[in-house]
Amino acid sequence: MLKKNNYFPGYVEGIQGLKSCPYVPFDPQARHLYNTYLGAAFANGVQPWEYSGWRDECHSWMETCYIHSNLNPHPTYVFKGPDVLKAIADFCVNSVEDWPIGKGKHLILCDKDGYVINDGVGARHAEDMVTGHELTRLAYEIERGGYDVTVENRSYDEVIYQFCGPKALEIMENCVKEDLHDLKFMFTKRCKIASKNVWIIRMGMAGSLGYEIHCNVEDCLPVYEEAIRVGEAYGLRKLGSRAYSMTHWEGGFPQWSLDFPSPWGDDEDYMSYLVENGFPGNEPGGAVWGNGYTRYEGSMEPDLKKHLRNPVELGWGGMVKFDHEFVGRAALEEIKANPKRKMVTLVWNKEDILDVHRSQLEAGEPYKPLDDPLDYAFDGVFMYHADKVLASGREIGISTGRMNSYNYREMISLCSIDVEYGGLGTEVTVLWGDPGTRQKEIRAVVSRYPFLDEQRNQLFDVNQIPRYTEK
Repeated sequence: MLKKNNYFPGYVEGIQGLKSCPYVPFDPQARHLYNTYLGAAFANGVQPWEYSGWRDECHSWMETCYIHSNLNPHPTYVFKGPDVLKAIADFCVNSVEDWPIGKGKHLILCDKDGYVINDGVGARHAEDMVTGHELTRLAYEIERGGYDVTVENRSYDEVIYQFCGPKALEIMENCVKEDLHDLKFMFTKRCKIASKNVWIIRMGMAGSLGYEIHCNVEDCLPVYEEAIRVGEAYGLRKLGSRAYSMTHWEGGFPQWSLDFPSPWGDDEDYMSYLVENGFPGNEPGGAVWGNGYTRYEGSMEPDLKKHLRNPVELGWGGMVKFDHEFVGRAALEEIKANPKRKMVTLVWNKEDILDVHRSQLEAGEPYKPLDDPLDYAFDGVFMYHADKVLASGREIGISTGRMNSYNYREMISLCSIDVEYGGLGTEVTVLWGDPGTRQKEIRAVVSRYPFLDEQRNQLFDVNQIPRYTEK
């Protein structure tokens, strides 16, 4: 049995309670301090909405580097035993053949219809040991499946700090005081920071050069403070929750709960398992996220089936391998053989955006505002936003993750679109506005996916970066 989460109540104790948060020091200079700390009732409660402002923070993954801690606490499990790879293969679309020790994988679990039910990162640390992040469904399946695997829940014992940007490697090397140039994309390494044991993986959510530091919760503040000290010389920015969501969409990483829900709402056993293991039942962040949100917004009607996604239409089709049997294989064989949708980025028309803004200053019913730089919002009520994408009045896709990309000076969104409309430069429209309100068809153009066009993490030539030398 996994241990219960007894930490969530601490998030609603107010400012004084959050001063002793174990992940980051309390920052009295953070933007929107009152609303942020008291308004966020789950993991984001440890992280201000903004530090230096979302525009400044967004530049970090293009120009310098950011540090982000908002994933804490996050579902972390250690799977250990002779059946560990068999269990992963039974439920994940990924191949586990030729999985070297020290490498991570983006693991994806689907239901029998091929819809994504859970995804996260698994890192193989030993022959019979994998650490899984955000893989609660895998823990559930292993526990009830009779596998010779032990499951240890370290969700409140392990901390992640994320770094992304062209200065990330120099910061990492000066924190661990050794050369990390040979650490390849998605590989891990054991190191020390501030005399504390950590492990580092080369990955990041913004798409540019990125790394994560993982450490024990009792060691996290010395590790964090050392990273801040080292990073100051390289322009390190603290990244708030608002800008962090933007990394996903600019970098091309659709996210569960922000871009698609999961089809677990009718699985009463799993819902009970979530509640028993620390996910609040009907509270934001709780088990109800599987089959409904506190508030649906956007022109796409709140029909769960219309919001579910399969790996192919999320752009993850290359990870689906048919060298093993797994839940959802038959459905995904058909989907991959005849894909109906693909993932693209939409660039929204600026004149139409200005029309929406202009309507706020004119008589009559205005359009739904586009004031916020992104559609994700959490102010005690979790909101999921999705819009219909149209061509000649016909629904051809679903748009999520609308954001003001300050790096590119464009309004963009992610879109699962019918393949015949997925060519670069194709003109479509996004239906903006909730049903029953004044709606506007905003013109958009299909653009590159991922939208980030800098050298990406897995391709970044780290040899252009000076190697660490002892001082």
